[in-house]
Amino acid sequence: MSGTMRFDAKSPWDLRWFTTDAEIIKHGETFVEFEGQRPALEQLKDISAPFIRVLLKAAQNAAEEAGTGELGRAHAAEALRQVDEQLPALVDRLMLHLKSRHAANLADMEIYKLKTTAGSHGVSVQKPHTINERRAFCLTYVEIEAALPVAQQISDPPLSQMQALATVITANQAEWNEQIIRRQRNVATRLTAAQKLQEVLQAAAAVLIVTCFGGEITRDLKQWGYDVVAKTSPTPEPPTLATDGETINP
Repeated sequence: MSGTMRFDAKSPWDLRWFTTDAEIIKHGETFVEFEGQRPALEQLKDISAPFIRVLLKAAQNAAEEAGTGELGRAHAAEALRQVDEQLPALVDRLMLHLKSRHAANLADMEIYKLKTTAGSHGVSVQKPHTINERRAFCLTYVEIEAALPVAQQISDPPLSQMQALATVITANQAEWNEQIIRRQRNVATRLTAAQKLQEVLQAAAAVLIVTCFGGEITRDLKQWGYDVVAKTSPTPEPPTLATDGETINP
Protein backbone atom coordinates (compact mmCIF):
# COMPACT_ATOMS: atom_id res chain seq x y z
CA MET A 1 0.00 0.00 0.00
CA SER A 2 2.92 2.32 -0.60
CA GLY A 3 5.07 3.64 -3.39
CA THR A 4 4.31 5.81 -6.40
CA MET A 5 2.27 5.33 -9.54
CA ARG A 6 3.96 6.10 -12.86
CA PHE A 7 1.06 6.18 -15.29
CA ASP A 8 2.68 8.08 -18.12
CA ALA A 9 6.24 8.97 -18.97
CA LYS A 10 5.56 12.53 -20.18
CA SER A 11 3.82 13.89 -17.08
CA PRO A 12 6.05 15.71 -14.57
CA TRP A 13 3.87 14.27 -11.79
CA ASP A 14 3.56 10.98 -9.93
CA LEU A 15 0.95 9.69 -7.52
CA ARG A 16 2.32 8.71 -4.15
CA TRP A 17 0.21 6.35 -2.08
CA PHE A 18 -0.52 6.84 1.57
CA THR A 19 0.91 4.25 3.94
CA THR A 20 -1.05 4.47 7.20
CA ASP A 21 -4.63 3.47 7.88
CA ALA A 22 -5.49 6.99 9.04
CA GLU A 23 -4.12 8.52 5.83
CA ILE A 24 -5.95 6.03 3.63
CA ILE A 25 -9.23 6.64 5.46
CA LYS A 26 -8.75 10.41 5.17
CA HIS A 27 -8.12 9.98 1.45
CA GLY A 28 -11.30 7.93 1.11
CA GLU A 29 -13.29 10.64 2.90
CA THR A 30 -11.94 13.35 0.60
CA PHE A 31 -12.59 11.23 -2.50
CA VAL A 32 -16.19 10.46 -1.55
CA GLU A 33 -16.92 14.09 -0.65
CA PHE A 34 -15.50 15.59 -3.84
CA GLU A 35 -16.79 12.92 -6.19
CA GLY A 36 -20.26 13.30 -4.71
CA GLN A 37 -20.22 17.03 -5.50
CA ARG A 38 -19.57 16.52 -9.20
CA PRO A 39 -22.47 16.49 -11.68
CA ALA A 40 -24.10 13.07 -11.76
CA LEU A 41 -23.23 12.51 -15.43
CA GLU A 42 -19.54 13.16 -14.75
CA GLN A 43 -19.22 10.89 -11.75
CA LEU A 44 -17.45 7.55 -12.09
CA LYS A 45 -19.77 4.67 -12.84
CA ASP A 46 -17.75 1.46 -12.51
CA ILE A 47 -16.03 2.67 -9.34
CA SER A 48 -18.72 4.89 -7.90
CA ALA A 49 -18.65 7.07 -4.83
CA PRO A 50 -21.35 4.96 -3.10
CA PHE A 51 -19.24 1.83 -3.67
CA ILE A 52 -16.16 3.51 -2.20
CA ARG A 53 -18.28 4.85 0.66
CA VAL A 54 -19.12 1.27 1.67
CA LEU A 55 -15.43 0.34 1.78
CA LEU A 56 -14.64 3.57 3.60
CA LYS A 57 -17.24 2.83 6.25
CA ALA A 58 -15.80 -0.66 6.76
CA ALA A 59 -12.30 0.79 7.21
CA GLN A 60 -13.59 3.43 9.64
CA ASN A 61 -15.44 0.86 11.72
CA ALA A 62 -12.42 -1.44 11.83
CA ALA A 63 -10.14 1.40 12.94
CA GLU A 64 -12.61 2.44 15.65
CA GLU A 65 -13.00 -1.12 16.90
CA ALA A 66 -9.23 -1.55 17.07
CA GLY A 67 -9.00 1.63 19.13
CA THR A 68 -11.66 0.40 21.53
CA GLY A 69 -9.77 -2.86 22.10
CA GLU A 70 -6.57 -0.95 22.78
CA LEU A 71 -8.32 1.21 25.37
CA GLY A 72 -9.64 -1.85 27.20
CA ARG A 73 -6.18 -3.41 27.24
CA ALA A 74 -4.68 -0.20 28.59
CA HIS A 75 -7.22 -0.02 31.43
CA ALA A 76 -6.54 -3.64 32.42
CA ALA A 77 -2.79 -3.09 32.25
CA GLU A 78 -3.01 -0.05 34.54
CA ALA A 79 -5.09 -1.93 37.11
CA LEU A 80 -2.55 -4.76 37.14
CA ARG A 81 0.34 -2.32 37.40
CA GLN A 82 -1.12 -0.84 40.56
CA VAL A 83 -1.47 -4.31 42.08
CA ASP A 84 2.08 -5.22 41.07
CA GLU A 85 3.39 -2.15 42.90
CA GLN A 86 1.82 -3.38 46.17
CA LEU A 87 2.66 -7.07 45.96
CA PRO A 88 6.44 -7.13 46.69
CA ALA A 89 6.12 -5.68 50.21
CA LEU A 90 3.04 -7.77 50.96
CA VAL A 91 4.70 -10.96 49.73
CA ASP A 92 7.71 -10.28 51.96
CA ARG A 93 5.48 -10.02 55.02
CA LEU A 94 3.52 -13.13 54.11
CA MET A 95 6.68 -15.13 53.55
CA LEU A 96 7.78 -14.43 57.12
CA HIS A 97 4.43 -15.54 58.52
CA LEU A 98 4.28 -18.66 56.36
CA LYS A 99 7.84 -19.70 57.27
CA SER A 100 6.88 -19.40 60.90
CA ARG A 101 3.69 -21.42 60.34
CA HIS A 102 5.52 -24.19 58.45
CA ALA A 103 8.77 -24.07 60.39
CA ALA A 104 8.55 -27.81 61.11
CA ASN A 105 8.69 -28.57 57.39
CA LEU A 106 9.29 -25.66 55.01
CA ALA A 107 8.71 -27.99 52.07
CA ASP A 108 5.01 -27.75 52.88
CA MET A 109 5.09 -24.19 51.51
CA GLU A 110 5.05 -25.66 48.02
CA ILE A 111 1.26 -25.70 48.30
CA TYR A 112 1.46 -21.92 47.73
CA LYS A 113 3.23 -22.54 44.41
CA LEU A 114 6.56 -21.65 46.00
CA LYS A 115 9.76 -23.40 45.00
CA THR A 116 11.75 -25.15 47.73
CA THR A 117 15.23 -26.62 47.68
CA ALA A 118 16.66 -29.23 50.03
CA GLY A 119 20.26 -28.58 51.00
CA SER A 120 22.82 -29.51 53.61
CA HIS A 121 21.42 -26.84 55.92
CA GLY A 122 17.81 -27.88 55.46
CA VAL A 123 15.02 -26.70 53.17
CA SER A 124 15.16 -23.21 51.67
CA VAL A 125 12.15 -21.46 50.16
CA GLN A 126 12.50 -19.28 47.07
CA LYS A 127 10.56 -16.05 47.27
CA PRO A 128 8.45 -15.15 44.20
CA HIS A 129 10.56 -12.75 42.14
CA THR A 130 8.75 -12.14 38.88
CA ILE A 131 5.44 -10.38 38.39
CA ASN A 132 3.72 -13.57 37.27
CA GLU A 133 5.12 -15.51 40.23
CA ARG A 134 3.85 -12.91 42.71
CA ARG A 135 0.41 -12.86 41.09
CA ALA A 136 0.20 -16.67 41.15
CA PHE A 137 1.28 -16.71 44.79
CA CYS A 138 -1.36 -14.12 45.70
CA LEU A 139 -4.16 -16.11 44.08
CA THR A 140 -3.06 -19.40 45.66
CA TYR A 141 -2.53 -17.83 49.07
CA VAL A 142 -6.02 -16.32 49.10
CA GLU A 143 -7.61 -19.62 48.11
CA ILE A 144 -5.80 -21.60 50.82
CA GLU A 145 -6.05 -18.97 53.56
CA ALA A 146 -9.79 -18.43 53.03
CA ALA A 147 -10.39 -22.11 53.78
CA LEU A 148 -8.84 -21.80 57.24
CA PRO A 149 -10.76 -20.83 60.39
CA VAL A 150 -10.61 -17.08 60.98
CA ALA A 151 -8.57 -17.60 64.14
CA GLN A 152 -5.81 -19.31 62.13
CA GLN A 153 -5.65 -16.77 59.31
CA ILE A 154 -2.73 -14.38 59.01
CA SER A 155 -3.84 -10.92 60.06
CA ASP A 156 -0.94 -8.84 58.72
CA PRO A 157 -1.68 -8.22 55.94
CA PRO A 158 -5.38 -8.99 56.45
CA LEU A 159 -6.94 -11.59 54.19
CA SER A 160 -9.49 -9.04 52.98
CA GLN A 161 -6.69 -6.92 51.51
CA MET A 162 -5.18 -9.88 49.68
CA GLN A 163 -8.62 -10.96 48.46
CA ALA A 164 -9.21 -7.50 46.97
CA LEU A 165 -5.90 -7.69 45.10
CA ALA A 166 -6.67 -11.23 43.94
CA THR A 167 -10.00 -10.05 42.54
CA VAL A 168 -8.26 -7.31 40.56
CA ILE A 169 -5.70 -9.78 39.26
CA THR A 170 -8.29 -12.34 38.17
CA ALA A 171 -10.59 -9.84 36.47
CA ASN A 172 -7.97 -7.75 34.74
CA GLN A 173 -5.65 -10.58 33.71
CA ALA A 174 -8.59 -12.17 31.90
CA GLU A 175 -9.55 -8.79 30.43
CA TRP A 176 -5.97 -8.12 29.32
CA ASN A 177 -5.70 -11.51 27.62
CA GLU A 178 -9.07 -11.04 25.93
CA GLN A 179 -8.14 -7.57 24.69
CA ILE A 180 -4.81 -8.79 23.32
CA ILE A 181 -6.63 -11.42 21.25
CA ARG A 182 -9.26 -8.87 20.26
CA ARG A 183 -6.60 -6.34 19.30
CA GLN A 184 -4.76 -8.86 17.11
CA ARG A 185 -8.03 -9.75 15.40
CA ASN A 186 -9.01 -6.10 14.95
CA VAL A 187 -5.61 -5.10 13.59
CA ALA A 188 -5.88 -7.82 10.95
CA THR A 189 -9.41 -6.65 10.06
CA ARG A 190 -8.32 -3.01 9.99
CA LEU A 191 -5.38 -3.72 7.70
CA THR A 192 -7.55 -5.77 5.35
CA ALA A 193 -10.24 -3.06 5.19
CA ALA A 194 -7.68 -0.31 4.60
CA GLN A 195 -5.95 -2.34 1.89
CA LYS A 196 -9.24 -2.93 0.05
CA LEU A 197 -10.02 0.78 0.20
CA GLN A 198 -6.54 1.64 -1.03
CA GLU A 199 -6.77 -0.77 -3.97
CA VAL A 200 -10.10 0.70 -5.08
CA LEU A 201 -8.77 4.26 -4.79
CA GLN A 202 -5.82 3.24 -6.94
CA ALA A 203 -8.15 1.77 -9.55
CA ALA A 204 -10.28 4.92 -9.43
CA ALA A 205 -7.15 7.01 -10.05
CA ALA A 206 -6.44 5.08 -13.23
CA VAL A 207 -10.02 5.59 -14.45
CA LEU A 208 -9.93 9.32 -13.67
CA ILE A 209 -6.59 9.77 -15.44
CA VAL A 210 -7.88 8.05 -18.58
CA THR A 211 -11.42 9.43 -18.71
CA CYS A 212 -10.90 12.94 -17.36
CA PHE A 213 -7.29 13.90 -18.03
CA GLY A 214 -6.35 12.29 -21.32
CA GLY A 215 -4.13 9.66 -19.77
CA GLU A 216 -1.88 12.13 -17.95
CA ILE A 217 -1.35 12.59 -14.24
CA THR A 218 -2.30 16.10 -13.21
CA ARG A 219 -2.33 18.08 -9.99
CA ASP A 220 -6.12 18.32 -10.32
CA LEU A 221 -6.23 14.83 -8.81
CA LYS A 222 -5.55 16.50 -5.47
CA GLN A 223 -9.23 17.42 -5.43
CA TRP A 224 -10.01 13.72 -4.96
CA GLY A 225 -7.46 13.51 -2.15
CA TYR A 226 -4.61 11.98 -4.13
CA ASP A 227 -1.04 12.85 -3.17
CA VAL A 228 0.40 14.31 -6.37
CA VAL A 229 4.16 14.77 -6.21
CA ALA A 230 6.83 15.98 -8.63
CA LYS A 231 8.41 13.16 -10.54
CA THR A 232 11.97 12.45 -9.48
CA SER A 233 14.56 12.31 -12.25
CA PRO A 234 16.48 9.07 -12.58
CA THR A 235 20.03 9.20 -11.25
CA PRO A 236 22.44 9.53 -14.24
CA GLU A 237 24.91 6.73 -14.69
CA PRO A 238 28.54 7.68 -14.03
CA PRO A 239 30.72 8.09 -17.13
CA THR A 240 32.74 5.13 -18.31
CA LEU A 241 36.51 5.43 -18.37
CA ALA A 242 38.41 4.27 -21.43
CA THR A 243 41.51 2.15 -21.02
CA ASP A 244 43.73 5.22 -21.49
CA GLY A 245 41.98 7.08 -18.68
CA GLU A 246 39.88 9.40 -20.89
CA THR A 247 36.17 9.73 -20.20
CA ILE A 248 33.83 8.14 -22.68
CA ASN A 249 30.54 10.00 -22.78
CA PRO A 250 27.55 7.79 -23.43
